[in-house]
Amino acid sequence: MDNKDFFDEEFDKVEEQNKRSQNNADPFNTWNYEPRQNATTTKTSHKKAWFISLTCLAIVLCFVAGWVLCYVFGGTQTASNGESYYLGILQQVMHAIDNDLYVTDMSKYVDANGNWDQSAYNAAVAAAGTAMLQSLGDRFSRLMSPEQYFAYTYGGTTVSQIPSIYPGRFGVSFSEISGVGILVSAVSTDEASYGRLFEDDLVFKLSGIVGTEVDVAGNTTALGKVVRTDGEGNKYVALGDIGKYEISDILQWVQSATFHVLRDGNEVAVEVKRGQPSASESETINYVNYYFGADNTNLSTTVADLSPVQNSVKLYSYTSGKSTHELLGLASLDSFNASHPNNKVGYIALTEFSGDATANVDEQFVAALQRFKASGCKKLVLDLKGNPGGNVVYAVNIAGRLTYNFANLKGVTDKNGEYKITTLVNNKNKSIPYYCNTNYSDYYANFTATHYGDFFDAESGKNKCNIAVWTDGNSASASELVTGALKDYGAAVQMGTCTYGKGIAQTIETLNRYKQTFSVNGTSVTMPWAVYFTVDKYYTPADSNFSNNLHGKGLTPGAEFNNLVTYGELWTAACNYWN
Repeated sequence: MDNKDFFDEEFDKVEEQNKRSQNNADPFNTWNYEPRQNATTTKTSHKKAWFISLTCLAIVLCFVAGWVLCYVFGGTQTASNGESYYLGILQQVMHAIDNDLYVTDMSKYVDANGNWDQSAYNAAVAAAGTAMLQSLGDRFSRLMSPEQYFAYTYGGTTVSQIPSIYPGRFGVSFSEISGVGILVSAVSTDEASYGRLFEDDLVFKLSGIVGTEVDVAGNTTALGKVVRTDGEGNKYVALGDIGKYEISDILQWVQSATFHVLRDGNEVAVEVKRGQPSASESETINYVNYYFGADNTNLSTTVADLSPVQNSVKLYSYTSGKSTHELLGLASLDSFNASHPNNKVGYIALTEFSGDATANVDEQFVAALQRFKASGCKKLVLDLKGNPGGNVVYAVNIAGRLTYNFANLKGVTDKNGEYKITTLVNNKNKSIPYYCNTNYSDYYANFTATHYGDFFDAESGKNKCNIAVWTDGNSASASELVTGALKDYGAAVQMGTCTYGKGIAQTIETLNRYKQTFSVNGTSVTMPWAVYFTVDKYYTPADSNFSNNLHGKGLTPGAEFNNLVTYGELWTAACNYWN
């Protein structure tokens, strides 16, 4: 979790493992990192040591320059006279920064010993490398410093997952609007921001901050580096003045704050504290929310208690702004099901196509489908509103479970009769088809096929779809992959608004020769620099000629079900469709 460009792009390690298993080795397959090492960062005030560090960072930039040129134009990744020339320029720039650059407030950029902070140099190099990459036309590509790669790896812009010294979490995902602030892309159900912040809120300032500006070692934290004081002595952070990677770093040091928001043309001030789903619940992320009735749901039907607990002691009382039942308009679903006991509708929302060693969206979706079947529901609303995307394999698996070839598409099955869900095509026009129930690596060895006929009546689906997919302008990437596959096969009807339009996939290459050790909440962490870049376009199953990539276009519902924005409008449309 990805800032993954607002939309959690597919840096799909599983695809790379699959390529290697086919003896088609790819150079961009190192997704290894070394979290939580015992080594500590050594601090020194010696100028020569810092100049050596600057030179190393310049070499990183030079390496990236050579990597970009080689990758785009071919050739080997060896240093040339041209690269040495540019390395010299970069070294001079870094030398000028170290010796001559005038900064009005040095305290924001130096460590406890008065030396330039390593993260400040790293941010400068990362920005330069990113500009170099994006100048070639790929606005999704970037060079990530070790700190940024750490935030990326551990869910940098999903605030639910940012490591913090404080218990609980904010539960909101966002993207940066340069020079303005952050745009809320999703709010985790029944978490601290739920019912307070909403999708498409533009947060431009934090005030009334309760947090840590100086850590236990005496170093200024990311929050301390950006906090300002107004004329009345009140502290605040103007989010438009800081980079998108720093925002995650800042929020890990914040326990509570007043979020200043632009919403529907009005300025709103909302107090948000860190909270937990309940006093007893673990930090496991829910990627799947479901509602099959008030007694068969993981959503709140009343206002939720989010009071954070530490060492069995409640730190403060805190509740959600509203219940999920109210926010999602689920009373309309209750009413429909009460009057249609033999044609009940179930609701499943996917927040993102992600996972880790403890939980993932595919496993949670299977469990929800089993509950769906046991509840006696016949129709399904699959809510992908605000879902930014994620791992392509999770998306393929989930789409495969819901796919049925009502459209009788030709040439879309493999030798085992599995449906093609998508095809990825690289810049050399090499295509890689993805079929449901394809075991891409040992990581997914436990994947068991369950398909449309296990949960739905195929006969009734011939006349009217058994699945309605809800989308909006923040349904992106893997969400569009799933929506496109279900629509192509005729298994689902799309309702809502046009999707974001992200028809490309990214991967990541770690620069393992260039690693640094730094501290995260008092723990030493070693991470490499990394390059993140676009590798493929993807196409829906019906686009066998690869002629209609959805990038920049999105997927639009039919006229009857288009421009439906509120949950009330969507429930009315869905219930009328199945009435």
